[in-house]
Amino acid sequence: MNKATKGAIAAGAAGILLAGGAGTFALWSESGSINAGAVSTGKLDLAVGTGEWSEATAGSISDIADFKMVPGDTLTYTTTVTITAEGDNLSGTLGVNDSTLADVGNIAVSMSTTPGFNPGLTDAGNGSFTFEAAGTYTIDVEVTVAFDAAAEQQETATVDPSAISLTLEQNRA
Repeated sequence: MNKATKGAIAAGAAGILLAGGAGTFALWSESGSINAGAVSTGKLDLAVGTGEWSEATAGSISDIADFKMVPGDTLTYTTTVTITAEGDNLSGTLGVNDSTLADVGNIAVSMSTTPGFNPGLTDAGNGSFTFEAAGTYTIDVEVTVAFDAAAEQQETATVDPSAISLTLEQNRA
């Protein structure tokens, strides 16, 4: 073989060796788990208990639909709500939405809330309460429907306090 042929074969062999080795070139690498654990969400829950209607003279009223008010009557609906707040950095507000209630003539409707023994609740005014930490809070809710004793005759008027709703919202930071 001549020198040119030997040189061409040597150059070709070197090229093949370099090309073949290109697929095996690698840098070292490693991975590992940080074992940080799971992250869970909290919750914000409002449970409204079964309430009861009463009237000062009649006492407990079993079926409000059957009770017919007369001037001077004041009906009271009482129930208890429980807030369950779970989560770090959680605060919220319980409010009353009674905007759908309207007084009908001489029948006035009012709403109030009273916290039970809950040192974590703060009265925010307008029947609202705030809490600043996770926990379980109990609040008594009372709706009053009063028919003015000095009212002129007013018959077949209807007031619907069932339109009242409570709202529980997380406060924004």
